[in-house]
Amino acid sequence: MSIFLKFLGMSLDNIPIFFVSLFFLILLFLLIIVQFIGKTYKELGWLGSLILIPLLLVDLQLIFVGMVGEEYFYQIHLVFLTLIWIAGFKLLVQALDLFWWSTNFVKMTGEESPRLLRGLTTTILCVFTIYGITNFVFGKSIGNLLIPTGIVAGIIGLSLQSMFSNLFSSLAIAVEKPYQIGDWIEVKEGVIGKVIDITWRTTRVLSWNNSVYVVPNSVATGSIIHNFDLPEKVYALWFRISIDCNINPEFIHRILVNACLESPKVLKNPSPRVYLSEMSRPLQYTVYVYFSDFVEHWAGKSNLMIAIQKRLGKHGISPSMMEVHVANSNMPQIKIHEPGVFEYLKDIDIFKSLSSEDIDLLSTGSRLHIFEAGTIIIRQGDEGDSLFAIISGSVVVIKEEGDHEIEVAQLRSGSEFGEMSLLTGEKRSATVKAISDTTVVEVSKDSLSPLLRKKPMVSKQFTEKMVRRKASTQKTLSEAHIETQAEISKILNKIYSFFNIDSDRVTQEKEENENEKKEE
Repeated sequence: MSIFLKFLGMSLDNIPIFFVSLFFLILLFLLIIVQFIGKTYKELGWLGSLILIPLLLVDLQLIFVGMVGEEYFYQIHLVFLTLIWIAGFKLLVQALDLFWWSTNFVKMTGEESPRLLRGLTTTILCVFTIYGITNFVFGKSIGNLLIPTGIVAGIIGLSLQSMFSNLFSSLAIAVEKPYQIGDWIEVKEGVIGKVIDITWRTTRVLSWNNSVYVVPNSVATGSIIHNFDLPEKVYALWFRISIDCNINPEFIHRILVNACLESPKVLKNPSPRVYLSEMSRPLQYTVYVYFSDFVEHWAGKSNLMIAIQKRLGKHGISPSMMEVHVANSNMPQIKIHEPGVFEYLKDIDIFKSLSSEDIDLLSTGSRLHIFEAGTIIIRQGDEGDSLFAIISGSVVVIKEEGDHEIEVAQLRSGSEFGEMSLLTGEKRSATVKAISDTTVVEVSKDSLSPLLRKKPMVSKQFTEKMVRRKASTQKTLSEAHIETQAEISKILNKIYSFFNIDSDRVTQEKEENENEKKEE
């Protein structure tokens, strides 16, 4: 301190109180401004505090020494050094918060810093600060104080063994993160709930009953913990359904897949899966689905069960219990109507305007195909002359542009794709891949040709529906009408050429239809 005074040209007995006090007020004003700026720019505020607080303390010491005289210099100097240590402790804690816990720690771990770990670090720094003040400011060795208290410390340590066990367990939880606040977990003995707080001693879990389990951290770390939110929130569920063994398994598979895709809470990606898991009486089917999280799966499971029951009931099927098979020739056989290609095509949007006779003609050469999840059904740029109608499952439509793939749409049961290749013979304009196990009906050119030769006007119905659906999603109504008419004429010419249809025959059929309407 005396060196500092000599540098300023002062001594302990001639400190200019007025100028020192004025300088103190200026520094205090600057510190207030820095604190105000620090609310927005925290790093700048911390740097300003690092410079101004020591200067303020030095200036404050000069004021007190100048006021009370040199005889109290030693006591004032001890207080000043103590305040320097305390200020240093506070600035170091702030620096850790600004430059480590809130920034670098988050970047390294990808998570917020645990409150318990931050608190422990602050406690350790506080202990070192107390040690520094005691040892370096007042010259008292803590070691001399600890030796006679060793026996007492041992007794206290034994009595607080459980507390220390929970403390170290809480540190393990903070570092390893087997669960965090907000996670749904299951501890031993069926304790299931949402973690709402983690303290140094206990973990609090909110139960389904809106009550709280208080679990000691030592118990939590010593138990098997089922965290429903790790490694990600998406929650998988599987269950079994028993169906009569006389019913076609492929038919049941389609029903269950469609029921899963219909359920609004079942995720479409990852896609639901259905397996025939056991050849017994009855047959065992395993349904494997995903929900957005553990909580959501309860309502989602209920919706899915209802959807499955409706789908099965629509075809007169009900889940079975275990059967005891007794041979009897007079036993009534279960009759289940399994839809054929005809029934499937009736539900496809582009064919809904056709009569039953037309669909029967169309279904004659059409075939069912089953594709496993991940299978490429058609590939962009390939030759093709068929349309695919989705009976069950879901697919994704992908456009390939250079080295990039763009997902255009996802289609489900009742949709179709490949209609342009069927009607005009154009190459496939996109790649279509099965998301889940998918069943489709393939309608080829050979299947459609008899219908178009018999009723050429059907081609115009197909074209108008297809082009208007496309235009309505891309243009305004006025623009869509103009471009639609031009597009319809263009595509119709391609269809007539591809199927060798005489345009005069089309005109003749149109006139016949108009005459029939007039007569009616």
